[in-house]
Amino acid sequence: IAGSTGTFTGDVDIADKIVHTGDTDTAIRFSSANTVSVEAAGVQKLSLSTSEVVFNDTGIDCDLRIEGDSNANLVKVDAGNDRVGVGVASPQQVFHVYHASDNGLALFESGDSQCRIDLKDNSGQASVEAIGDVLRFGTSSSNTERLRIDSSGRIGIQGAPTKGVLDVRA
Repeated sequence: IAGSTGTFTGDVDIADKIVHTGDTDTAIRFSSANTVSVEAAGVQKLSLSTSEVVFNDTGIDCDLRIEGDSNANLVKVDAGNDRVGVGVASPQQVFHVYHASDNGLALFESGDSQCRIDLKDNSGQASVEAIGDVLRFGTSSSNTERLRIDSSGRIGIQGAPTKGVLDVRA
């Protein structure tokens, strides 16, 4: 009934969409089985299906921002520039992490005895790895060790003219 509110005690069947009165290009759609989407300005912004939740599937410049308790940009996805920021409103790289007062910006933790970060470009690969209190640097996809800093501060260089341990402690 136009101009009224209603209470339903059972299902409400809708063929395709719920449209906002006076704003016909804003809707909640039921476009296919097991899919619900949200449109604004006639463009799909959000889609929920059985296997995924998709933001900005249409590829327009529609950013995603998640607020934290004290950070308005806890996570910012800058769709127009294809960048993701943590703690920053305008990410400057593909992945940008910022915190004004904490020096521990990221923690990478493994559940076993090693934790490795691999860095790869189109011509090679390198890695940084923590094994207990040892920091290792490696190259190639097989992670060949090239440099090691042990828990005593000693530096070991693999492949150097004279193999062995170089002690550079003060």
